[in-house]
Amino acid sequence: MAKTARRREDYVKYVLAGVVLLAFLFELIRDSQRDGDFIGYVNAGNAVLQGSPIYADFLNTWPPFFSIASVPLALVHNFSPVLIRALWLIGIAFAWFGILRISTSLLYNQPISFRDKKGIHPLDWKILLPFLFTFRFVIDDLSNIQINSYLLLGSLYAIKLDKDNKSLTAGLLLGLLVTLKVYPVFLLLFFLWRRRWKVVAGSCITIALSVGITWAVFGQVEALNNYQSWLNHKAMGETIMTHKNQSMWPWLQAMFSGEVRLDGIRTHLVDFPPKTAKRIAMGIIAVLGLIPAYRLRYRSNQPTSFHQFAFVLAAIPLLSPLAWKYYFVFLFPLYLVLSRLLFSLGQGRSWHKWIFFIALGLSILS
Repeated sequence: MAKTARRREDYVKYVLAGVVLLAFLFELIRDSQRDGDFIGYVNAGNAVLQGSPIYADFLNTWPPFFSIASVPLALVHNFSPVLIRALWLIGIAFAWFGILRISTSLLYNQPISFRDKKGIHPLDWKILLPFLFTFRFVIDDLSNIQINSYLLLGSLYAIKLDKDNKSLTAGLLLGLLVTLKVYPVFLLLFFLWRRRWKVVAGSCITIALSVGITWAVFGQVEALNNYQSWLNHKAMGETIMTHKNQSMWPWLQAMFSGEVRLDGIRTHLVDFPPKTAKRIAMGIIAVLGLIPAYRLRYRSNQPTSFHQFAFVLAAIPLLSPLAWKYYFVFLFPLYLVLSRLLFSLGQGRSWHKWIFFIALGLSILS
């Protein structure tokens, strides 16, 4: 009976894995024919090649160095749009195998493996379920041809490098991620909070090099204008108030100003000017952040190091000024950690599981 039950369980796992693979294949075929947000990367690279203003395209909301890094994408795209998109999407699929492998190694101290019976099999429920919890956001990342899965892989690899006493290399990698898309800077701030000076130093080196490369490509005056334009109009520009932006910024800002967040529905408690409401939102986020910051800094023995990193990674889309649905692939490490914790609880703590699944349902259906 036990063998029969185990076979049925394995059958369910393989069916689910097959559905996931079919979904990846479908998205690969479909999305290689679409522009998605990937066209913004291509336009940024082409702007550098053509010597035109990089921020003339409204899609370009990334730091100036990102446009330079996008030049190879633009070159291949100009040769074959389908080829570069297919390669990018296939890369996301491989990136997720890397994410699963590194996350499992950091949490369980042993990597997943298809063949090594002593390791953790990738179809174990402890890995498969957290991935399925995140799968809606993975599909969104694929359908929009986004960069977030690569950023998550890079962030996890930086964490692993630091754990393996390669802190300077971890910092160099993390700095590169920040120069491409700023929101991994929250992870850098956490390393600073933990006094991982080599990681911080490595990140500063990469960021400085990116600025130097930007100046070499654009010239000193244009590079400075690009950074000012990006900082004033992109990074610190007006908050996108639509309900599709699911970070804390627009939610809090809509509570303290008369700005409309939902279709025709105002949710404000008081009606301050938008700039005042934005400052209040920033203040509330900063104050609330002191509580986990204290626990993560002065109670470092509990939770474990990877638990802390999983929490910080999940907080990135919540705390960044902009958080579309595909940003929430960063929830996967936290889902992995929480699944391990919750399913080890006894019956007397089952209410924790109810809270988790209610929150899970809200995030997936939002």
